[in-house]
Amino acid sequence: MIEDIYAGNYIDFFVGFFTELFITLASGIFSIVTIVTVIFAVLERQKVKVSIKPEGKWSVGDLTKNVPSSKPWSPLALPPIPDKRAVIKRGDSVISIIFITVFAALLLFAPQLFGCFRYDGERLQSVACVFNLEEWSTIAPVFCFCLFIALVDEIIRLVTGYYCKPVMYSSIICNTLQIVGAVILFKVMPLWNTKFAAQLLKYEGISEFSSGDLLRYWGSDLFSTILLTGICVISCIETGVAIYKTLKYA
Repeated sequence: MIEDIYAGNYIDFFVGFFTELFITLASGIFSIVTIVTVIFAVLERQKVKVSIKPEGKWSVGDLTKNVPSSKPWSPLALPPIPDKRAVIKRGDSVISIIFITVFAALLLFAPQLFGCFRYDGERLQSVACVFNLEEWSTIAPVFCFCLFIALVDEIIRLVTGYYCKPVMYSSIICNTLQIVGAVILFKVMPLWNTKFAAQLLKYEGISEFSSGDLLRYWGSDLFSTILLTGICVISCIETGVAIYKTLKYA
């Protein structure tokens, strides 16, 4: 009996340790990637070229590298100018990256902010949270994975700047992974706080919600189904746009 208790404590310790480690690493990666991406976006906006070349020994043969080629130049040697309809607005990608990072930080460090609050004297107090905080250590890594996939897709769009095959493939793969992650979150994992509606009723001092109030159906699969359907539709539209513009204008 005692050995079982000790074994359970060890399992809980290691699960908690690796969960916290994963969340910390994910937060650090989100922050670093966002900062670097924003810096390069600003440099790109200002037309600043960054060239990093390894240092090496100089030789006489290096002098010939700057000698103009005897081959006549032709405009055909220039890379083709992408169609304006295939250009991706970098400002939209930067805004999406910042939003994803802020949203991920809130989910990791302050998930209790997603809920209902009341003003009690001089400060706000949480009445109820929409998420299941008791299982948050298990839910948060899946949430972070989905957001990280979305972040990778936006970074590829930002770096590329126009619709092409890498953007198309990235959109297909990333949106597919996000749909799979959303199905796991909304249909497999205990994402929602099932007592959220009851806590609101208790705070408001009423017996039940009106017939037209969506909170009346809280605890059923309605909310999860609506959100999952929206994510699937948006992901399919985004993928379809990427495929269409790549094949037609790239």
